[in-house]
Amino acid sequence: MAKKNTILKYDWRLGSADAEFCVDERLYPNAPMENLPLLASMQCSNAKEKEFTNLDLRHMNEFASKCERKLGFFFAGYIHTAVMRRYFIYLPDEEAGSHFTQLAEKQRNLDVRVEIKSDPSWSVYFKLLYPDTAKMQTVRNGEIIKMHYDNGDSTAARRLNLHMYFKSEPIRMQFEEAARLEGFAIGNTEERYPDGDQHDEDHKAEFNASQTPKADASHGEHLRAEFNASQTPKADASYGEHQLIYGVVLHRICAMKKREVDAVTVHAIRIAERFGGALAYWDCPIVPRAGK
Repeated sequence: MAKKNTILKYDWRLGSADAEFCVDERLYPNAPMENLPLLASMQCSNAKEKEFTNLDLRHMNEFASKCERKLGFFFAGYIHTAVMRRYFIYLPDEEAGSHFTQLAEKQRNLDVRVEIKSDPSWSVYFKLLYPDTAKMQTVRNGEIIKMHYDNGDSTAARRLNLHMYFKSEPIRMQFEEAARLEGFAIGNTEERYPDGDQHDEDHKAEFNASQTPKADASHGEHLRAEFNASQTPKADASYGEHQLIYGVVLHRICAMKKREVDAVTVHAIRIAERFGGALAYWDCPIVPRAGK
């Protein structure tokens, strides 16, 4: 596979199974490539279809590197579960696809199955492998949670504040009602302007601060999970130009654990997408670990 610093990894679900998705970001700026219209996928499992051993993983990594050397093309990415890894590579023609199939058939240490199909628009790369806004936010969540832990935070439940933005006040109000119906508490409204300033307004803040686990007041600062529009595939330019200026803060009680934070941010983003909105960032109070 490609160098580690070109591979973006994130956790997601594949059907009912937990999976790790890996995508080579080097391909993104020039994708789709007209000279690589064929998609070859290679599914690897061990003979007993049980969880991979370390030896299985080593064989897969070695075989993937061999394929790249022989074919002269990089894998676009792969999806990995406990019992299956599926690689994806874009190829120029049927001859290259046949060569790839022959390489796979020579693999003796693993059960390897190859499928080749036309994908000139690289839909698998963009829609399956490359993270959308909600998936990319889970990557940022991991980074922010690590920063919290490094600064003495605990995993205790506390109020998570999600700053959501929309193109107009009526749309924001429609979103508020939808979010309320799906279990979020509605906090203050906000507005931000092209100069980058952000202004809070008094609003019908439904959230009761007494619901938040007690935290040391001296640690009341918030660590901010900034949303970077450039990190998302084909990001909406209007967001980067601050045209989504009508904001509202959602609240949800959540433990400072990645899976729980991911569930909250994905839920909020999916609701916002129905109204053309976005999550700008989230923050929360620090609840120090004992002894910190």
